[in-house]
Amino acid sequence: MLYVLRADPGERVNVAAAHTDKAAELRRRWYERRQGSVAAGRAGKLSPEEEELVEARLRDLGYL
Repeated sequence: MLYVLRADPGERVNVAAAHTDKAAELRRRWYERRQGSVAAGRAGKLSPEEEELVEARLRDLGYL
């Protein structure tokens, strides 16, 4: 799912189908980060406990 939060803060309109390149890029970056193959960069690398917490929260929100 992909939303334009400024125009749709309630996340009601999924625009992933209209922006397939951007959705694919974000998905690829998420998988790379998840696998640990991307440098920590600005966000910093999460500990295993922090990753579990983020994953649980995303699951609670319906993103996973």
